[in-house]
Amino acid sequence: AAFRNSQMAAGLAEKSRHYTESAAIMSAVPAHSRDALAGQGISEKGAVIAALRTAPTNPYNWARLASIRFDEGDFPGARSALLMSIANGRHAPNLSGGRARLALALSDRGQSDLATIARQQVLSAAQSQPELLARYHRDADFIDYCHRLLAGNHDAHLAFINALAIARRPAD
Repeated sequence: AAFRNSQMAAGLAEKSRHYTESAAIMSAVPAHSRDALAGQGISEKGAVIAALRTAPTNPYNWARLASIRFDEGDFPGARSALLMSIANGRHAPNLSGGRARLALALSDRGQSDLATIARQQVLSAAQSQPELLARYHRDADFIDYCHRLLAGNHDAHLAFINALAIARRPAD
C-alpha cells in the first residue's frame, strides 16, 4: 500500500523523489511480498529506473541500481552503475560504505580498476562517517580490508574501531 501511495504521489509532485521513495520501500518489503508485487509488475528495479529517467544524475539511485544489478549477477552492469553513482556524487553522504563494499566485491568478480574507488570510498567514509563502514561488521573480508587500509591513519582507524564497537553491541 505504501508503494502504491508513493507511486500515485509521484504523478502529483516531484516524480524522481517519489520514485526513489518507492524503491526504498520496495527494498524493505519481505521477499514473499516482493514476489507477489513482481507478479503485478511492481519492482524495486523498476522504481529505480523510473527515478533515473526523471533525475539521471542522482548518485543514490545509481548506487541502488548498482546493488540490484550485482544481486542479479550482472557484474559489468553493476560496475557501470557504480561508476555513474561516483561520477554524479563522489562524496555523497551515506553512500561511501556501500559503494566501497560493492567496488571491492566487483573487483573480486573480474571487474577491473575498482580497487582505487574502494580505497577512496573507505577513506572518505572513515574520515566523515565511519559508521557507514561499520554497518557491514558481519562481512569479515570487508572489515579486514578496512582495517588494513586504515592502519596507517591513526585518527580514521580509531574512529572506525569505535564505530565497529557500537555496531557490534547487542540490541537492547
